[in-house]
Amino acid sequence: MITMKRIIVFNKEFEDGRRFYRQKFEAVAASVFSLIFFVFLVCCITMNPPMLSEGALKLIVDGKTVKNPILQIINSKKLPSRSPDSRRYRVILSDGKYIMSFAILYLHIKKLNLAGDFQNNSVIEILLFSTTLFNSIQRTGKLIIVIHNYALLATGCSKIGSPVPLRGYPISFIKEEGNNKPLKDTVIHPISSLNAYMNNWVVKARVVSKSLIFVQRNSRKLSINLLDSSGGIRAVAYKNVADKLYHLIELDKVYFISKCRIETSNKYYEELGNDYTIKFTPNSVIEECSDDAELVPHIQYKFVPINEIREVEGNFVDVVGVCKNASDLKKIGNHNIKRTVQLIDPSNASIDVVLFGTDAEDVDDFINPILAFKSVKRAYNGEGIYLTATCCTNYRRYIDIPEYDHFRRWFESKGSHTGVVNLSKCHVLWMTFNNIQLKPNGSYCFKVKGTVLFVETENAVYKACSKKGCNNQVSLLECGLYRCKECDVESTNFKYEYLLRVNVSDWTSNEWVHMFNSEAKKMLGISAQEVSEALEKDPKAFASIANRVHFKEYVFECRTNADVNINGVQKGTVTVAINPVDYKEYNAELLSKIEDNVSMNK
Repeated sequence: MITMKRIIVFNKEFEDGRRFYRQKFEAVAASVFSLIFFVFLVCCITMNPPMLSEGALKLIVDGKTVKNPILQIINSKKLPSRSPDSRRYRVILSDGKYIMSFAILYLHIKKLNLAGDFQNNSVIEILLFSTTLFNSIQRTGKLIIVIHNYALLATGCSKIGSPVPLRGYPISFIKEEGNNKPLKDTVIHPISSLNAYMNNWVVKARVVSKSLIFVQRNSRKLSINLLDSSGGIRAVAYKNVADKLYHLIELDKVYFISKCRIETSNKYYEELGNDYTIKFTPNSVIEECSDDAELVPHIQYKFVPINEIREVEGNFVDVVGVCKNASDLKKIGNHNIKRTVQLIDPSNASIDVVLFGTDAEDVDDFINPILAFKSVKRAYNGEGIYLTATCCTNYRRYIDIPEYDHFRRWFESKGSHTGVVNLSKCHVLWMTFNNIQLKPNGSYCFKVKGTVLFVETENAVYKACSKKGCNNQVSLLECGLYRCKECDVESTNFKYEYLLRVNVSDWTSNEWVHMFNSEAKKMLGISAQEVSEALEKDPKAFASIANRVHFKEYVFECRTNADVNINGVQKGTVTVAINPVDYKEYNAELLSKIEDNVSMNK
C-alpha cells in the first residue's frame, strides 16, 4: 500500500516537472522567435530605405512648395569654405524620377555633426532649404538648391530607381570614364604651339585665374587663364558651358584640355601676350590631372614698382604692395559691391586699387595685408591714375614671394609713417600737345591752354539712364521701355547726356579730345536736354550752338590713355575739367619754364 502511494506521488511529481519544463521551453522558444522576427524586420527596413519623394526636384525648380522632401545623394564633392566652422559640398540629388547636380549642401559644422555624416547614395530628409539663381543678373539663370539642414535616414543604399537628368540641368561636363583613351596617355602640346589651324590637340595646364560669371553683350561669360611651362593662354566659355565649367574647374588645379576652338585673341583684353584664345564648347573634354601636377608651373609675376606704373606700356600690370587703407564697401548696381584699397611699396609711392565682389569683402579680414595682383588694369580718374580688377585679375594675400619679407620689414620699420606720393591724387602738370604725342604709350594726366577749333555736331547727345549717378546709355526695348544694363533696370524715363568730340589746339599741335556731360555743359552754356529739344525743332540747331565756342581759349585738364585694340595702339584723350584761362597762373608757369631753361643753359 505504501509502495503504491509512493508510485502515485512519483508520477504526479514527474508530470508536474514535465509540465514545468515544457512551459519553460515554450517561453524560451517564443523569445527566440521574437528575436529572430525583430532581426528580420530590421534587415527588411535596412534593405528597403524610405521611399523617395518622386518628382520633388521638378516641383522645386518650377517654384512650387515642397515640404521636407526625401531625396538621395548620388554623389558629392567637397568645396572650399570661407569659414572653418562651416562645410560646403556640391551634391547630385535624386528623387527617384529626376536627377540634378545644381545643389549645394551648406551647413555649420555643429549641425553637420548632429545630422550625421552622409555618404554617396545616402537617403536624407531635407528639413530646411532655399533656392537661388546661379546668375541673378540673367533672368534665364539656373536655379540652385541650397540645403541648410537635413536628417539622415539611411546609408549604404544602392541607387534607387532609374532617374533621368532634369531638363536643362545636365549632370557633368567633365569627361566620364569609359572606353575612350584617357587624355593623359596622349601627346601633350605646349600652349605656345597652339594656333587656329590645329584640330587634334591636348594641353596640360594650370588654372591661374578664374573669373565670376559676368554678363557681356547679353550673354553669360566665364574667363580662365591657363599656364604651362611654355606660356599662358586665355580660355573663355559662354552661356550653359560657362555655368557648367564654373563649378567644375577649380583655381590652381591642373587639367588636361582638348576639343576646344582656338580663335584669334582681342588684344584689348589680352594680358598674357598670346595671339590666340581657347573657346570651350559643349563637346570640350576636360580631365583633372592627379599625377605630376606639381611639374606644371604656378602663377608667375612680373611686378612693377608703383612709382613706375605710369610709364609702363600696355593696359595690364602686375603689382605688389602693403594695403595701407581700405574704403568701406559700396554697392554698385543691384548685384555687385566694390571697395578701394590704397597700396604702398618701398618706392615711396602709393596707388588706389578697386576690387569687386568677394575680393572686396576679403580685405576686411586682415590688418595691413600684403596684396599681390596679377594682370590688374590701369585706368584714370579725374585726379590721377588708379588700378582696377577685371575678370582676368588674379588677387592673392600672403603668398610665398621673395618680396614678402622685404615688404613686411620695410612697412613695420618706416613704411607706415613715411610720406609717399599718391599717384591716384597727383598734381596735374602743365604740358603741350606735342609733349604728349612724343611720350611713349602710357597714361598721363596734364593740363594745357588750348583753343577750340571745331566741335563735332553729330551724335553729340545720347539717351542715358535716368537713375542718379548713372550715365550709361540705355537701349529701347520692343515694349517701349528703356533698359540700363549697368543698373539692370527698365524705365519709361531717360535723360540726355553729352558726349562731345572736340578738336583743340595749342601753339605746338592739336588733339581730338572727348568731353562728357559736365565739361560740355560748362563750355557750351546749355544742357544736353535743351540741345535735344532744339534738335527736334531744327536738325541744324546744334551747329549754331557749337559756333559760339569756336576759337575760344580755355584751360583743359585732360587724361590720356593708350588703348590696345585690333587696329593697334591708339591714344585717347578725355577732358576731366575745363576752366577759363587764369592768365596770372599761366604767366607764372611760363616764367617758371623760362627760368628752368636759362638755368639749364648756364
